[in-house]
Amino acid sequence: MKRTGTISAVFVAALTCAFAAGCGGGGGGAGPQEAAHKMEPDAEEADRQAEEAALQAALEDIDGLELTPNLSAVGVRAAYKNVVRAMGGATRFGAGVTIGFIDTGIDLDHPAFSDGVRTVTEEVLETGAGDPASSFSEGGSSHGTAVASVAAGAARDTSAGRRQGVAPGANVRMFAITLGSGTEPYKETTLEGLKTFSDSFGEYLRRALEQDVDVLNMSLSVNGTIDHYSKDDLRDRMATLVREAAQSGVVDKTILVWAAGNENDRKCTSGMSCVARKVDARSVTVSSGLPLRFPELRGHWVAAAAVDGDGAIADFSNRCGSAADFCIVAPGVAVPIAYYGINNRGDLVQGWGTGGGTSFAAPTVAGGLAVMKQLFRGQLASTALVTRLFATADKTGRYADRSVYGQGLMDLGAATAPVGAMTVAGGASVAAGGAGLRETGLALGPAFGDGLAASLTGREIAAFDSLGAPFWFDLGGLVAATDARPFLTRRLRALTAPPARRAASTPGWTALTSGTDGAGLPRIGLLGAGTDAPPGGHLALAGTVLAAAFDPGAGLAATAFTNRGLSDRPPVSGGALSWRPAGAPAGLTAGWLTEGAELLGTGAAGAFGRLAADTAFVGIDAGFAAGPWSVSAAGEVGAATPRHRRGRLVAGLSPLTTSAFTLDATRRLADGGALRLALTQPLRVENGHATLSVPVGRTHGGAVLRRSVAAGLEPSGRQIDVTAQWRRPFAAGGDAALGVAWTHAPGHAAGAKPDLAVMAGWRLAF
Repeated sequence: MKRTGTISAVFVAALTCAFAAGCGGGGGGAGPQEAAHKMEPDAEEADRQAEEAALQAALEDIDGLELTPNLSAVGVRAAYKNVVRAMGGATRFGAGVTIGFIDTGIDLDHPAFSDGVRTVTEEVLETGAGDPASSFSEGGSSHGTAVASVAAGAARDTSAGRRQGVAPGANVRMFAITLGSGTEPYKETTLEGLKTFSDSFGEYLRRALEQDVDVLNMSLSVNGTIDHYSKDDLRDRMATLVREAAQSGVVDKTILVWAAGNENDRKCTSGMSCVARKVDARSVTVSSGLPLRFPELRGHWVAAAAVDGDGAIADFSNRCGSAADFCIVAPGVAVPIAYYGINNRGDLVQGWGTGGGTSFAAPTVAGGLAVMKQLFRGQLASTALVTRLFATADKTGRYADRSVYGQGLMDLGAATAPVGAMTVAGGASVAAGGAGLRETGLALGPAFGDGLAASLTGREIAAFDSLGAPFWFDLGGLVAATDARPFLTRRLRALTAPPARRAASTPGWTALTSGTDGAGLPRIGLLGAGTDAPPGGHLALAGTVLAAAFDPGAGLAATAFTNRGLSDRPPVSGGALSWRPAGAPAGLTAGWLTEGAELLGTGAAGAFGRLAADTAFVGIDAGFAAGPWSVSAAGEVGAATPRHRRGRLVAGLSPLTTSAFTLDATRRLADGGALRLALTQPLRVENGHATLSVPVGRTHGGAVLRRSVAAGLEPSGRQIDVTAQWRRPFAAGGDAALGVAWTHAPGHAAGAKPDLAVMAGWRLAF
């Protein structure tokens, strides 16, 4: 018995050069190697590269920041990086957001506030409060200046580390009043005293809330924990404050941040919280705990307790206790502050120092809310920001104890990062859900080239996390190009392949299985796109197919085909009718394709829905002799009708026009070899457009904001492949081959540098 077979090898799979950009070598042995294309850096590409470089530089700067421990403890570094990524390199954290303070006043000339790039103002609400001497606590320094610096002090490098607030780019509005020192003997506030406080402070609150303030900080309190005052006790006596704080009728309320109080372990002689002559402050003060008694204050109210440098509740701090639902903790011990006060010689001085108390935990939270509001571009309502602040706080370890830590330790890094899976909205409301961002994308077929990707790159799409917060991404990043050089890859693989047997009377097909070729007899077998069709043409969309062909004679041939069940490729079915009379120099082909899950080889997923298409095409092929050369040519034009199902991103797709062609010349040599030259354009979309309905954000009420985007589908360039191949047979069987392929505008991209590939191989037959 005689065994037969072939052995093939590619000596040099590919040597590819991107002209003016150097060369990359190909390996040998296993198969073809491909090099990535290099794009010409036009003005738009240069701008993009500059933006990426600026973003990377900003991120590196944040890595190098010497943040003070109080900022590091609440995830400020991670939050700054999130803002930089979201805002395209912006480094003015909190910019565009205004934090208000009802406090003792502010030193407008202090370096922490005199940077000149934001608004810092002071309005006196109480007679004498604007006088520095009356704005100092018993320790001789400005409480308001220190508190405001923790939330929004501008950056300043000192030998002790970088001193700055959480949101150094935020605007500041100080509403100056007089405050006690907080060092007087502890005595719980009487009901009459609460009414006096409510009437006066309620007026201050009203005046402050009339201003353009996003977050309002109150680093102040009255003695007494909320647990010891019933709603009946407070209903009439705190009516003024509650009415103003509720902001009834305001669509988006100002967030109110209150210091939880510094009453724990204070010396006392009597009172409901006095235990063993010390205050047992197991809950927040009455002033910061009012939502416990008045539900209308919930959602835009935060009470802030203090932790020490080790992250444990500070000895002096009130615990969250019964106010756990709206209480959070933040650093309040040895917090760096801006100092404005009286020195030992009695002079007013500016400087830097440290402070302790829930007075500094509160502005840490207020500054964090400002950074969050900036990141989300003001699209999250106040209630959503507060909900997110609580939901993302660290609740692990000791912070799981709600009776002490309430919602946990503020984690600004987590608050500014996506929570859960990201969703591309599929309806009019964020709450309606949609498709997962990770599953959303377009895998472009080679015929589309760079057209759609170029149209979408640089445009934003908003996706929403599990809490409904918007995050923005590059829409072009959801579009991935497939192999931009299918023709070159095909030629590399075909270099040492044995000659294919053309399917009788069916231009563009190669028989992969044997069958009856007699005229008038039906045939069933496997077919593949042949080398005499335009490479990458319409038939190549189906790949290998199961076909039934019938030749009735007179040069006619009819073929029906499908690839279902033959591979994991998307389903394609269709038919072709060809006519080429015997002896005629040219023939015609007409056909159609039905793609069940793609559009000209482009697949969609997630929010893009599902694509399908019906494509009709006509082609002409001709052959003639020109001296020693055998010349053949083939060309196709097609019209694709897209079909789109599900998904909200694609609002409309126009019909598409396509084309492909090849020109081939072969010369037989005296030694039995052959020289072949070919000029080819792979399948290309000639015109067409898509209309997308892109989510770009949300309203405070949760309605999805959309933008209509028109995108051209035709590529920017036209890929032209020029190949030359020499083949010489061996006397013992088989042959050797040498090939060169040059590609203009690879991937139909006008800015892509040409590619050059040199191939060599051999094939033995036995």
